[in-house]
Parts: sequence; structure tokens; C-alpha cells
Amino acid sequence: MTIEKVRKTVREIAPYEWEASSAAIAKRFGLRENEVKRFDTNTSPFQAQFEIDESGLNEYPDPSYAELSQAIAEYVGCDAKRVVVGAGADEILEVIAKTFVDNGDSAVVSTPTYSMYRIVVEQMGGRALSVPRESDFSLDNRKLIEASIGAKAVFVCNPNNPTGNAAPLEKIKELCEAAQTPVVVDEAYYEFCGETAVNEKNAIVVRTFSKAFSLAGARVGYAVASEEIAAEMNKVRPPNSVSALSVRLALKSLEKQNQARMRENVVKTISERERLRREFEKLGLLVYPSQTNFLLVKFESEDAAQRVFESLLARGMVARNFSRKISGCLRFTVRSPSDDDLLVSAIKEVFEK
Repeated sequence: MTIEKVRKTVREIAPYEWEASSAAIAKRFGLRENEVKRFDTNTSPFQAQFEIDESGLNEYPDPSYAELSQAIAEYVGCDAKRVVVGAGADEILEVIAKTFVDNGDSAVVSTPTYSMYRIVVEQMGGRALSVPRESDFSLDNRKLIEASIGAKAVFVCNPNNPTGNAAPLEKIKELCEAAQTPVVVDEAYYEFCGETAVNEKNAIVVRTFSKAFSLAGARVGYAVASEEIAAEMNKVRPPNSVSALSVRLALKSLEKQNQARMRENVVKTISERERLRREFEKLGLLVYPSQTNFLLVKFESEDAAQRVFESLLARGMVARNFSRKISGCLRFTVRSPSDDDLLVSAIKEVFEK
């Protein structure tokens, strides 16, 4: 079979880019795998602290995810009919693209941002129209609203990845009211900022258990939309993509005592984020404002950022390299104080060479 049989759309997509696995990095630099520190994934340094029932795994989970949808609805404060569950926020984004985008359609993406918005649109044969953010990374609502005319959706990450800043809710409300198409508001980092668009007309809010809830490995995400849109999304959602174990983990994490622990961990992460910010600033680095669990840091040039990135990688510290997309910038996940201290010391060593 030749490559020509692959859909032209697929062949032409620029794939999602990520760093090598921890095992591959450890092997490359002669490290033990547990010595590799992932500052690139925006996951929680805290482990989920609960046990789940592992029986009945010979059967499929309830394909409607009714129990989990109800628990999410109670957490969010909405009707369960508005909830769509998927295997991580990424699958939810794919479901949204399947629901709205036909071959040749366009969707608007506020950039720089999470590259999966572009990818899910292009997978459906659509075109992702990039609307650059302002110089301070704030939303350019005027251009977004103009671009929404004739488009099938607008994708906005709030707080935004990789820049870390959050748009005021008033600005999101203005966009939702004026856009000529549904506005997908990715709130993967909602728990770190506390503002949400779930009650905004025309909004489809996307969230995940991967960040604040410490369940990145379980792959559970969800959308909150109008009942009518949620029903349409459920038509194209795979029926059993979220495993029974993952459903149980998500349900457990939404129990009151575990929600309380999650919120305590969020407070600790925010405190550590601000401490890490101060340490970066002591090194003379520009650190952009963040309402997430990561920091975007600007170095003096693309070459300087690349040098730091490569030096850190050789030490088993994996940063997210945006130096060519956002000139001279690396993104760092906030980890434990001890890990963060190792990071700062390593960057200082690079500077001193």
C-alpha cells in the first residue's frame, strides 16, 4: 500500500510536537529515568491520594458516563445534560471539531496558543485562521469577532497556554456575545484562576482532570455546552474511550475531601509559582504574568534560550521550548520547591559559563 492512499489532509498536517520520553532522555544522557524532571508538561507535582475499586474490568464502562457527568455537573454548577465526557481535553477538542467542521470550513484560533486547536480543525479538512494576540498576549477581540464571520468556531484558551495570562471574564463575555459562531473556551487551568465562562451564552467550555486534579495519566476531560450542542457532540463522541478505571478515578477526585485536597495543592502551587518567579527575576530574566501552574520566561535571544534548553536537557530537566514561536521564550512547569531550586541553580550555572 502506498502513502498516496493516506488522506491528503492527513499527509499535509503539521503534527503536534513534544519532547522525547523520560526513558529516552535518560538513556541519551546516561541518567536514571527517575532523575528526569518534566518541566514541560504542566502536570501536578502532587500524587492523587486515593484508592479505587478495580473489579468488573472485564466489562465496558457505562457509555453514557451518566454518574461521572452528574458529578461533574455538581462540581461545575450546571445540568448534567450540558456535560460531555471524553478521554482528556484533547478528545473533547476532536469531538468539537467533528461536530462543527466540515471539509473546507474555517475556524478561528487566537495565537500563540495550544497547537491542538489547529490540528483538530485540519484533521477534519478545515482551515485554522490565526488571529494574533496583542503584544502583551491579551485577546484581540475586534479581530476575533471579525474573523468569526463565516467561521464554524472560535478557539480561545483561558488562561492561555503557553503564555499563562487570563483574559478578564468581561472580555470573554464580550467575545461570546459578539462572535458569529460558537466560542470554545479551553479552561484547562481553570482551578488556578477561578474564573469561568460556563454560564456565557454561545460558549463551549473545555476542562480537564489532568492539571489541578493530578490525573494526567488517567486521561479524563469534559465539555460544558448548551443541552442542544452537548447532544450533538455526544453523537460523534466515541462510546467507551474513557476506561472504567479512569471514570472511577475522576469520580473519586470529585469527592468533597479530595476536592479540598486539590484546592490545597492549588494554593501551594500558586505560592511556589510566585517564589519561582522571584528566583527567575533574580537572574535578570523577564517572566510573564501567569494564572496557571507554569511560567513563560524570556531570555535575551533565541540562541540564549536554545543554549539554556539544551544544557538543561543534558541534566535531565525538560523545558518546553517556544524560542522560535515566541522569541527567546521557554516555558517551565511549577514543580516541587526542591525540583524548582535545582532548575534555577542549573540555569545560573549555564549563565556563569
